[in-house]
Order: sequence, then C-alpha cells, then structure tokens
Amino acid sequence: MPVMGPLVTIITPCRNHGRFIRQTIESVLGQDYSEIEYLVIDGQSTDETVDILREYDGRLRWSSEPDRGQSHAINKGLSAARGDIIGWINADDTYEPGAISTIVRAFVQHPDVMLVYGDGNLMTESGRILGRFPYTQRFDLWKLVKGLDYIQQPSCFFRKEAVEIIDRVDEGLNWCLDWDLWIRIGRRFNVLYVPACLSNGRIYVGTKTSQGGLPRIREILAMLKKYNARLRRRETAGLIAAYLKSITFERLIRLFGATPMFGVHWRKRLRSFLFDSQGVYDDGSLGKKAHFLFPLGMRADTIVIDLERLDTRAATPLTITAIVNGRPVNEQAIASPGVFSVAVPYDGTLDMPTEVILRANRAFVHGRFWRRRSCMLRGTSTSHRGADAARTFGSSQPA
Repeated sequence: MPVMGPLVTIITPCRNHGRFIRQTIESVLGQDYSEIEYLVIDGQSTDETVDILREYDGRLRWSSEPDRGQSHAINKGLSAARGDIIGWINADDTYEPGAISTIVRAFVQHPDVMLVYGDGNLMTESGRILGRFPYTQRFDLWKLVKGLDYIQQPSCFFRKEAVEIIDRVDEGLNWCLDWDLWIRIGRRFNVLYVPACLSNGRIYVGTKTSQGGLPRIREILAMLKKYNARLRRRETAGLIAAYLKSITFERLIRLFGATPMFGVHWRKRLRSFLFDSQGVYDDGSLGKKAHFLFPLGMRADTIVIDLERLDTRAATPLTITAIVNGRPVNEQAIASPGVFSVAVPYDGTLDMPTEVILRANRAFVHGRFWRRRSCMLRGTSTSHRGADAARTFGSSQPA
C-alpha cells in the first residue's frame, strides 16, 4: 500500500539528455510513495527529450523553453513547486526504490530538520552500478565549508521553507551550485544524515563536472571564500590536487579502459588525509585538534559535546581545551577512561556560525598510521536555560 504523507516535489533540470531521461522519469514515478509532484524543466532540447516527455503527459508536469542554465532551471522548478519537501535529480541520474518514502519518514520524525541526505551509488554511462559514492559521511559543517563536498546531490532533499529563507539556488554558479546550497542551509538549520542508499549518480567522460577544468576549481574557491575569512593552504592544495588527479585518472580510463572507481577511491584517500585530521575522523574519533561549526541563530545558550576517553593504558590525564570563535573558554582534565562532556557558551545573535576547537594535550595511535586520536565523539546537542530537553543536531538516523 502506498505510503501517505506530505507532498514531495521532485525537479529535473534537463537539456539534450534523451538517452537517459526515461530511466530518470521511471525511477521517480516508480516510487512506493504516492504524494509526489514531478516537474521536468527542459532547456529547449533538440534531441528526443521532448518526445519522451510528451509520453508522460498527465503523470508529470513539464516545460521546454530557453533558460539560462541548470541553476535557472532549478529555480524555475522551485518557484512552481507545491511540495513541502523538495529534491532535484538530474536527467542522467536515478532514484533507488523506496528513496522518497525513506526521506519522508526522516522529515516526519525530525520536524526541526531542514535538510536530509543519504548514501548513493555511482554508475557507468550504460547504467552499471560501480559501487557506493565513497565520500558520504555524517554531517560536519566545518568540513563542508572548508572544501570537502561529501553530499551526493541526488541523495539530498530539503524543505521548501528553507530555500525560501535562504533565497534559492545561486544562478551565478555553474559547477558548485548544490554545494553552495548545502552550506547555506547548514549554516542556518538542522541537517540529518540517513545511512540508506537513495540514488544512483552517473559518472562518465562528458559530464559537466568532468569537463569543468580549472574554471570549475576557480569557481569552487571563490564560492568557499564567501564562507571563510581565509582558506588555508591545505584546503586550496587539496582542491587543486584533486583536480590534477582527476585529469590523470580520466586519461588512464580513456587509454586503458580502467574503471572510474579507480580514480574515485584514490581521490577519497587524498581528501581524507587533507581534511579528516583537521576536523572529526569519519569513524567519529577526534585528533589532537578538532574543529566544529554550529549553525547561526539557534535557540540555545550552550553547546554540549559528548566525548569518550578510550586510552586505557595512559596514566596521565587527558586535558581538553575548548576554544570558541578564537577565544579559550574552558579547560578540563579527564583523569580516567570513560564518557565525559564539554560544554561551551553559544551566542545565537551572531551573524556567522560558531566555530569550536577542541585541543587535546596528547593523542594515541589508532587505525591508519597518520591518524592520532585523542578521544571519540558520542554526539553533540544544544541546551537552553529553562528548556526541558537538549536539541540534538547533525546526527544520524538508523537505517
């Protein structure tokens, strides 16, 4: 029996993707969730796209007229959308069965969340599944702002209320419009990661991303500078290195027929090395210096970070110094292994996210050789004087 609930609007921007669009449409219309409004915004295609769209008259709404590019097409769809929950899927990607009902359950169970994303697969031009998109992780605003885009675009959904507040997609962006949107939502609202496979993203030579070259890197750096007082050399080097590696691996794929996943996995290792050691590792552990960013405008006066000391053999205390927006606020010594919390003040009137740095006096080796850990992250929440319960954000939902 179809799952009933809030209306979900799916938007597909399209131009000359007739060889793929039928698969995309069928993956949307074949969902087990009935309350779907489907909009296809075509940029006056000259291939078979419009003929295919006509076959679906009455099952979806579509238009075909000149536009100013993908971001303009998405904004046209957002203006026409009637749904409370919105997702967009490009005309060469597909949804996994049950993706929409999974997302709806997450939004219904977490009414304070404005953006939900999950895992996804990568597939070839012919539609063969290569494996999981390897970068996806629990939400970490600091990494997203500093240069690690770990959210696979078709596996991400958001409330219409959120994009109306932040003024929709930036039409001045060509390559990183989705990344910019995730940052702007994450800076203001709660975000939830659902560990379930929701979509299949197609990777092949000829996509807009693969042909972006240096102009794409320049656009990404300019976008990130809007949200950073300065980008450190390490973040900039990471983006450039990823670009150079992508060129190398694409040439190998063309010359020797290597699988695209070969390049994807090596880029993941490089990016993990550059970014994980500055924030929180993907397994939830912290290095000697861990960075967090918390959204602006939360109704709270305290941020609580729950941690656990695991180094059972160490006899000396683990000392954690908390720094908020560049100012040390407290220091505590953890004498023995076990669970503990670090509470820091939060000012919701600031016009920027709050950065918290936890600096440990030492670390122990665990896992891969470059990963020296100080403790494990168990969760983060906020509290407000007089409130009955703390608010948890940036969390995960069991599959």
